[in-house]
Amino acid sequence: MGWRTKRRFSLLAGLTLLMSLLPGLTGAPAGAVGPAVFINEIHYDNTGADSGEAVEIAGPAGTDLSGWSVVLYNGSTGATYATISLSGIIPNQQSGFGTLDFAQSGIQNGSPDGLALVDAGSTVIEFLSYEGSFTATNGLANGMTSSDIGVSEPSSTSVGESLQLTGTGTMGGDFIWASSQPNTFGSVNTGQAFSDGSAGPVPGDLVITEVIQNPGAVSDANGEWFEIKNVSGTDIDIDGWTISDAGTDSHTIGGALVVPAGGYVVLGRNANTSTNGGVGVDYEYSSFFLGNGADEVVLEDPTSVEFDRIEYDGGAAWPDPTGASMSLDPDSTSVTANNDGSNWCEATSAFGDGDLGTPGADNDVCADPEPETVFIHDVQGSGSSVAIAGQVRVQGIVTALFERDDVLDAFFLQEEDVDAALEGNPATSEGIYVYCRGNCPVVAPGDQVTVTGEAEEFFGMSQIDIAFGSGTATIESSGNPLPTPVAVDLPAAGSTIAEATFENIEGMLVSFEDTLVVSEYFQLARFGQVVLTETARPFQFTHLNSPSVAGYAAFLDDLAKRRIILDDDNNDNNDAISDAAADEAYYYPEGGLSLGNKFRGGDTVDDLTGVLHWSFAGSSGTDAWRVRPIPSEYDYTFTSVNPEPGSPDPVGGSLQVASFNVLNYFTTIDTTSSGTSGDCGPSATLDCRGADSLAELDRQRAKIVAAMDELDADILGLIEIENDDDSSVADLVAGLNAVAGAGVYDYIATGFIGTDAIKVALIYQPDTVSPLGDFAILDSSVDASFNDTKNRPVLAQTFVENATGAVLTVAVNHLKSKGSACSDVGDFDAGDGQGNCNGVRTDAAQALANWLATDPTGSGDSDVLIIGDLNAYAEEDPISALESSGYTDLIEQFQGQGAYSFVFDGQLGYLDHALAKASLLPQVTGVTEWHINADEVNVFDYNDDMRDIPGEASFERETTVGPLYAPDALRSSDHDPLLVGLDMGSRGFKERVQLELSAMLPTGSKQDDKKIETAIDRIEQSLHPDYWQGAALDPKTGNQAFDREHQAVVELEMVSSVDVSAAIDGILEADEQLAVKELIAAILGGGNANRIAQAEANLADAAANIAAGDFAEAVLDYKKAWANAVKAQ
Repeated sequence: MGWRTKRRFSLLAGLTLLMSLLPGLTGAPAGAVGPAVFINEIHYDNTGADSGEAVEIAGPAGTDLSGWSVVLYNGSTGATYATISLSGIIPNQQSGFGTLDFAQSGIQNGSPDGLALVDAGSTVIEFLSYEGSFTATNGLANGMTSSDIGVSEPSSTSVGESLQLTGTGTMGGDFIWASSQPNTFGSVNTGQAFSDGSAGPVPGDLVITEVIQNPGAVSDANGEWFEIKNVSGTDIDIDGWTISDAGTDSHTIGGALVVPAGGYVVLGRNANTSTNGGVGVDYEYSSFFLGNGADEVVLEDPTSVEFDRIEYDGGAAWPDPTGASMSLDPDSTSVTANNDGSNWCEATSAFGDGDLGTPGADNDVCADPEPETVFIHDVQGSGSSVAIAGQVRVQGIVTALFERDDVLDAFFLQEEDVDAALEGNPATSEGIYVYCRGNCPVVAPGDQVTVTGEAEEFFGMSQIDIAFGSGTATIESSGNPLPTPVAVDLPAAGSTIAEATFENIEGMLVSFEDTLVVSEYFQLARFGQVVLTETARPFQFTHLNSPSVAGYAAFLDDLAKRRIILDDDNNDNNDAISDAAADEAYYYPEGGLSLGNKFRGGDTVDDLTGVLHWSFAGSSGTDAWRVRPIPSEYDYTFTSVNPEPGSPDPVGGSLQVASFNVLNYFTTIDTTSSGTSGDCGPSATLDCRGADSLAELDRQRAKIVAAMDELDADILGLIEIENDDDSSVADLVAGLNAVAGAGVYDYIATGFIGTDAIKVALIYQPDTVSPLGDFAILDSSVDASFNDTKNRPVLAQTFVENATGAVLTVAVNHLKSKGSACSDVGDFDAGDGQGNCNGVRTDAAQALANWLATDPTGSGDSDVLIIGDLNAYAEEDPISALESSGYTDLIEQFQGQGAYSFVFDGQLGYLDHALAKASLLPQVTGVTEWHINADEVNVFDYNDDMRDIPGEASFERETTVGPLYAPDALRSSDHDPLLVGLDMGSRGFKERVQLELSAMLPTGSKQDDKKIETAIDRIEQSLHPDYWQGAALDPKTGNQAFDREHQAVVELEMVSSVDVSAAIDGILEADEQLAVKELIAAILGGGNANRIAQAEANLADAAANIAAGDFAEAVLDYKKAWANAVKAQ
């Protein structure tokens, strides 16, 4: 922006700001401490969910904050996590100074965290922190150490309060930070005055701090007095000021009475120390009396401006001592805090003739009264929050320990069984969470501990706060038996993500009666948690059910009652790799996760015992009931019921096709952080999603190659491979051939497909299949209803089985995921279980079916297999659209409802599909999903324990404790590969004959053309699904297939203009294969000997007729041989 368009501020204010920012220049008040523009007020934490978080900036009126910012820093890492962009002109709110406030949700809650004020020239003006100091590791404050403001907002801070600068001055350093009090965002703080001292005092400078209204050593008339403190930096003369109450008492001070800066004056009814109880009175007043019950003390300047007021109540909320003063706690020395009776107490120090008080000196600190010991169930009560709030004392047995950064941060305390039995109320919990950060004793499970602290509700969990010395915990004895666990039976009465469900047993030791099944483990590395489900792993709603809003809501409600989280002993993010000393093992299973000590999805836990904790996992939005372990007392091992698979289950057939999502296989190394621009995709501007180093790429390749080699598929569709010039697919094929043998595999060279960073691809074994013609692509240019900005374009290729000549078209897909919204095209999550973008996927599926119906590869054959990641479960609309177009879901057909290839949110289902056209269905011999990925914990993938900068975040590396990596197929991806068996056999021979005959047309002879066309038609009739069961003929109707073949051969024997002998040979070979296959089955099965002999004779007759040139008769011989062999079985 040019200078002509910038907003200006006044010359005087601008000069004032400039002079204050440049050391050595004059213009700032004498003794002022910079900066001139400064952070004036902060709010970051309060009881319950944080609200009203904000930062306030103060400075000279007219200062333009455009281009300024407040950069928020995380104290644990020293790194920035958010930036508040400032704007606006500071108004004149007081004496040429003012404030502007800026709301910012998500300001972190310290221990420590910080914020840097940065001007428009990118200069850090000040770098403050709360709950400790730290050194910044990035951003403009990089290398700078923060200044701790010395006050903080604990989790018990009332909503609407803040931390504020108080005092008098003009520069940031003139003021001091005060403890939390009602916020004043957008205005001058309570107890703050902008003044260099020359303008006189302002309200807030003088505070009434001590009152003795009922002395004991002398009479009231002789011994009443009160004290005023000057909290400003300048002496204040209160000559001519008035002291009064709300009634008729009033006195105007006559004569100089200076309250020194930071000091006190004492005003009393009697200045004679020999008769007033020995108090040094600085000023003796008249016509003003301190009532022994309720009364007021009001201080006004000569212009009737009220500077301070207190209104004590005779003992209701205020202290009401005799022979002692009412003393304001030193931490509450402000005109706001001093009118709250809870901030006052009876003085404890003696003066003069024996009364208690500190006239003219700093007050005694108000000590909290010692509470009476109560039972934990009394504190808990039967409601949703603590029944006794404030200071409590309880005694119980330590059960579970809770850490933060590997240091004890809290522990759970529970009543002994005998004490719990005294009450016997199942509606009240006997356990409680003791928050002890910075003040934790060295406790162990079984210790009996007395705890004194603040009972409160913290994010739905009852706790006693003794952190940072605010309470005490005393070990009374050790080695005590733990309380008896409460039996818990799932499904629960309510959702385990609802706070009310286990409110009556929160913080208590519990034991689950059910066998619990491992269903989700994605957050094991980050949060140390495993999701367990009662009895069995759940399936996705739309895996088994038609989409339904009501049905899906009921499903989620039921599921939430049947699952529980087994958590570790902390809420640290990435605890295993964030220890400053050394890495740790991932928490589960017991003993630490490794290749030799692991669990898989579907494994089980019995008699799970631990403490129930309502807590988030370490990130907002993860609140749930979770079990905290007590590893010294209970076992946390898993029973293996889902062992690692060996090879894929056999699927049979002469040809096998696989679908494999390879989870972002990129040969371009990812050097940018996730979600940012990078060097990948056709535009070379997209983020590279794969390995972060060459070492990780080698590990990723080894795993994927191991999986593909074991699959041994003749045709393999790949999903989520880098969309490049085929470098990535060529790299994978080279790696595969290095293991399988030179030239065993090749790939379809497509180059870039579409605009995304990933694409689909095809590889194949040239010895068994050959590409027929060119590949074809379905994208938006082919059909506008196929949105290729959401879906990846489809790749279709026709192959010929070399041994049989059978023709097969394979279409590889990757439709739009459910993970991100499609609101830009009006396709919203309907809440029926299908997730985001269902319409986009359904339109794409229909476009796919329509496109394949046009034979886009020109195969001339109807055998089509759709494979790939359709991002839709079995009963969802995209699958229904394909089924309505004549495709069969092969997984459902061959594997049934128990099939799955993916785990999301602890629920099973398959997104990876194989769907066959009707003509192909009889040739399918088997389908399997190889469970090498979905059931494995994700840290067994290719990622290593090195942080690769700059592309990898600190949390993306893995721990050095293991081992965790092996160059095998396990966790080579997050999707399980799919394998389909096809027996192209005799059908393949017939399909090849059809192609050969079609290629002969026209022959030049109309009669021969007619005969060949008839023969092709008769062959097609022989392939009708009614005659087939899979790759074999139907025993009841298969004879009709031979009849159609006989008719075809009869027609071909009459053709004279072209040589059709090869076509006739193909028909005969197919029919012989059908007969021989059944004969072998009859012999191996010990079938009827006479029938077997007849079939063998029929085969001999066929050979004789072929030798004699009677080919049509040979077909009938094969028919007889087939029929006798079938009857022999």
